[in-house]
Amino acid sequence: MNQVIETVVSSLKNLLGSTVKILPGVITALVIVMLTSSVFLQSR
Repeated sequence: MNQVIETVVSSLKNLLGSTVKILPGVITALVIVMLTSSVFLQSR
């Protein structure tokens, strides 16, 4: 049972690390999408 918990914790840590690495890109993409959608809505 302990082995399973350790495996889950380590995989979660790896996931967190990769998420932190791609977070700036994701935020930038979200901002760009929001800006384009707001401009698109205003132009109509």
